Amino acid sequence: MSISEPPIVDSESPPAPPPAPPGTTPPLVRIQHLSCRRGSTLALDDVSLEVRREEMVAVLGPSGCGKTTLLRCLAGLQKPSAGRIELSGQVVNDPAIRIGARQRKIGLVFQDLALWPHWSAKKQLEFVLKGARQHVDRQERVRETLALFHLEGLESRRPSELSGGECQRLALARSVVVAPELWLLDEPLSSLDAHLRQELRVELARIHRTLGLTSLMVTHDQDDAFALADRVAVLRNGRLEQFDRPEALYRAPASRFVAGFVGAWISLKVELEGREVATALGRFTLAGEPRGDVEVGIRPSALRMTRRGESGLTGTVRRVQASGATTRCTIAIGSEELAIERPIDEAPAQGETVGLELVHPPLAFDGEGAPLEWQSSSSTPSA
Repeated sequence: MSISEPPIVDSESPPAPPPAPPGTTPPLVRIQHLSCRRGSTLALDDVSLEVRREEMVAVLGPSGCGKTTLLRCLAGLQKPSAGRIELSGQVVNDPAIRIGARQRKIGLVFQDLALWPHWSAKKQLEFVLKGARQHVDRQERVRETLALFHLEGLESRRPSELSGGECQRLALARSVVVAPELWLLDEPLSSLDAHLRQELRVELARIHRTLGLTSLMVTHDQDDAFALADRVAVLRNGRLEQFDRPEALYRAPASRFVAGFVGAWISLKVELEGREVATALGRFTLAGEPRGDVEVGIRPSALRMTRRGESGLTGTVRRVQASGATTRCTIAIGSEELAIERPIDEAPAQGETVGLELVHPPLAFDGEGAPLEWQSSSSTPSA
């Protein structure tokens, strides 16, 4: 694939980062204080993150948050305005070195797949392998790669003669036939229906493990990110909000934005008296005096339904809506209406009064979206 050389950074390169601690393996990707402008828009704003070898990282965020810009900067297709990009310990955006897209040993899957419509599946891979100038048995490498993606017997078919899932697998195969050090995936599952999406998630995870790839995927879909990634970086307006394991993003979001964007979120009405926060689920005490407003909410999984009388909280079931194996129950507690899910065979009846237990304390944030702590993490709400 012919890719033009990327623009180079005009500003002076930042100082080299400190060496990795003894006994640790340096990351394959190290991004430091990366910023990138598109016209008057600051698409990336001082982003720093690392990707370890053989790790799958997902960059998650809404449309326009800078996900694809970050990927294009890594691939050498976009010029950063400032900052440093290292691949395998080498700075690739230093104007004195000029490491172009071809030399970065990257496999890239575009969101629109970008398959050549007039070429067969086999020729798609042969052309990329020839352009990489690798001294390998090309026919054997192409055969092995097509087999790895379950495309045997489809070698002579053009994209118009393949299904959507087969085209997706062909684009993935084309990106790894050159044995890249870094695998970049731009919304690889966004165009697929729900069934194919599930299948391709399994395929992506299998290929990542089988080939021992270091992978970075950008997506706006949290299900894709959580199903595939070892760690997830959440972007908002070009800034990195949080970079952590999926379970940490869900249970300990670093900002109100992450709490609302990652996983379901139920906001609670609050009455604030000093450090005392009163909600429909009980009263809680903040660890410190809050500055400005306080916003409180819970994950639906933090609320468990019990038999009436087993806990101090009760609610009335307003609506029951079946959804496959689960049922969504809307429960009124005072003036609040909270939605939780129950297995379909354990769903209450509409109008029934049920008991409720708060399994985890709510999450609290100040007026600027920063997280707040309760006085004691083991405290329980009072009815």
